[in-house]
Amino acid sequence: MPDTQANLGIRQDLMLAGVICGNRYDEHWNLAKETVDFYDLKGDLEAVLDLTGKLADIQFRAEANPALHPGQSAAIYLKGERIGFIGVVHPELERKLDLNGRTLVFELEWNKLADRVVPQGARRFRASRLTVATSRWWSQKTFPQRIFYPSVRKLA
Repeated sequence: MPDTQANLGIRQDLMLAGVICGNRYDEHWNLAKETVDFYDLKGDLEAVLDLTGKLADIQFRAEANPALHPGQSAAIYLKGERIGFIGVVHPELERKLDLNGRTLVFELEWNKLADRVVPQGARRFRASRLTVATSRWWSQKTFPQRIFYPSVRKLA
């Protein structure tokens, strides 16, 4: 992207992108042969977005994209700001690129997602002198197998 302030006059934003195609499952006698679809990729992407803590602020809105199949694409918004897209590659582009079957893609501006949301009010375990001392005491002791083995076997 042209930017007079950037090195060499071009700004390169960090992007997160993904592609899926082919069968949903490995070949198996008890599973139908199904190809991946929009919802497979959307589910995978939502799992990644959930790790950032921002999934609740994400919206998928139907939106046309010239590289994507008409009616099978969406823009991705974070708190109302467009940060990417998801969809099925346009059939004409699929043919030109010699892709074998339906191919789905997504792309996100990673800079908008990189800062994770850490839950507030999370409490950390505080070690007390008693638990540290107890742990230290147990780790310094050696017990014969004949004492522990019957107890473990009984519990199992």
